[in-house]
Formats: sequence, C-alpha cells, structure tokens
Amino acid sequence: MCNKSLRKYIKFKMKKILFAFTLVLFVAAEQNVSTTLQELENSIPGMSQVFGGSLPSINEGEELIKEKCLKNGNNESYEIAMQAKQDFQTCIKEIIDFDVIQDEIDEAKPKGDLDTVFKKYCGKSPKLKACVKNATIAMEPCLDDGEKIHKGVFLDITDSLINFVCYKEGDRIALFIA
Repeated sequence: MCNKSLRKYIKFKMKKILFAFTLVLFVAAEQNVSTTLQELENSIPGMSQVFGGSLPSINEGEELIKEKCLKNGNNESYEIAMQAKQDFQTCIKEIIDFDVIQDEIDEAKPKGDLDTVFKKYCGKSPKLKACVKNATIAMEPCLDDGEKIHKGVFLDITDSLINFVCYKEGDRIALFIA
C-alpha cells in the first residue's frame, strides 16, 4: 500500500473510531440519540458516505456487535460486551452529569471561573480513561485481527483527547469556551 493510500485508509479508520467514541459518549449521556446522530451526520462533510448513506441506529449497532461477537468470539463474548456497555454508561454517569456540568459552566462563565469547573472534572480523567480502557478490553474478543490492531490507536486517541481537554487542568478548553 503506498504512503498516500495508507494515509487515506488511516484517516478513514480514524473517522470511524472517533465516530464510534462520540456515539458511545452520547449513549452514555442518555441524550436523544437519533437527533444527536442526525446533527452529527449533518455537521461532518461526507459522513453519510462512511456508512453507505446513513448512520446506524443504536439497535443496528447492537446487532452489528452481536454478529461480530458471534463471528469472532462466542455468545459469552456478546454478553460480556453488552455488560461492558452498561458498565461504561454507569462509569460515565458517575464521573460526568452533563446537565450539571453545563449548569456549572453557565454559572462560572460570567465570573471567569471556568478553570475551576474544568479542574474539577479533569481531576476525574484517570477514572474516565479507565472506563474507556475497560470497555475496550471487554470488546476485544468481538474484534477481528485487523480491528484488534487498532485497539491501541483508539486508546491512544482517547487518552490524547482527554489530555488535550485537560491540559493544565483544563485551562486550554476553558479559554476556548470563554
């Protein structure tokens, strides 16, 4: 594979990984998923082509996971993956209440105290990283060999994203929002 093709392939895979991560976070936050997915699809040029015209629904996503688990693992792998999904959602909810954080941001923004809000949540970043890692490890038996190779990339992206947001205890993102 030539360098240009490899970069294009990696870029495509990264988009899929980032989309999957975003989807997981939206589900964990119990947002209106179909509306959020439609907004996401509309906001990213060319996203509709990534999945052949439309993004998969939650049920379609779970069915795809089941198929992958049965193909690459077994029924127990699927049960473990579904439990990992529940555990991940619980873990996220213990760390971040999206309504509360939005209220805290709205209250702190006029006073210029956004850094304190982000410092509070960035202090929880090791637990967030552990949530993502545990869910990823639980899903591994459902992945084929090619996808397992990208597991490390996904974890690196997640860590980098969290580290970017929490750089200097969230100062960078606080300045961006302010």
